[in-house]
Amino acid sequence: MQFLVHIFKSDSGNFVLSFYPQQSGNTTFNEQGGLLSGVFGQDSGNYDVKGPVFDTGGLYRFKIEVITMGAYDNQVSKSYTAGISIPEYDNLTINDPGYGTQQMQIIAYYDRLHNITYDPVTKFVNFTMPFDWSTQNISQLTVVHQEIRIPRTLGDFVVTKYDAYVNNIKIPDKLISIDDYSMDAYRIVHLILYKPDVENLFSEQKDPGQEMNFAIKPSDENIFPVVQFTRNAQYKIALSWNPEKILEGNTTQFNFKVLDPYAANKTVSPISYDFSVLEGKNGVIYHQIGKTTDSSDGDNINVAFPSNYYRVNHNSI
Repeated sequence: MQFLVHIFKSDSGNFVLSFYPQQSGNTTFNEQGGLLSGVFGQDSGNYDVKGPVFDTGGLYRFKIEVITMGAYDNQVSKSYTAGISIPEYDNLTINDPGYGTQQMQIIAYYDRLHNITYDPVTKFVNFTMPFDWSTQNISQLTVVHQEIRIPRTLGDFVVTKYDAYVNNIKIPDKLISIDDYSMDAYRIVHLILYKPDVENLFSEQKDPGQEMNFAIKPSDENIFPVVQFTRNAQYKIALSWNPEKILEGNTTQFNFKVLDPYAANKTVSPISYDFSVLEGKNGVIYHQIGKTTDSSDGDNINVAFPSNYYRVNHNSI
């Protein structure tokens, strides 16, 4: 469906289009300095475009034709295409047997998503995005970016590692990044595929079709230590625990090190800490305030998990 067709004029060859999305009405094109342009027969190339343009997220494609300066009716070169991506926000309601009703949000920074689903048994979140796998389109690509906002109360998803797939091909861990600091109520997981990554995916498929099918789930593996910066980036925290699987009715030993963020594996001088282990439904399981040692082995805290707690996850130090 076409939402914008217009001839834009500029005597200098430079164009600046300022878009003002509106929910309804007709699309209007107003040239800045239009009155003087009419008097002196000059075209500035600066336009205000108002109307129902870019009012929804997705990938907008443009066909651009360059026509002559002397008369705006003769095409002087082949047409070419360009694209603009507008972020789209989708909400996914999850009914989990252990954590109840949860609201996950997915932000697509390339094109619109559909078939967004969650499987409570496999823990897979699936969604599909239209994608042109032609070499011409991939050559113009910069990045495909999906942002997944996971509520911290969905304990099974607050893990150290995720497995993600595109068209049933597992993508490398380096394309998955975790942000625990931007939002208080959500953990943000980014799937970021640059052009070389998309080219690699294309080479592994015989018939990729016209879509990218994404799937992400909590990994069955833990990556230790879990390393995160404090909010002010003053310290780096390395956390691990044993046994890896935290079970109700058992004791788990947590080990943490407070590291210099600018030196490799260097523990800082003793500092005060506030250590908490939280469970999604019942709140604080364990809380301890103390002072770290400067040992290279870090500090250990033993936490006995009550037998009446269904699932447990650590939230923060």
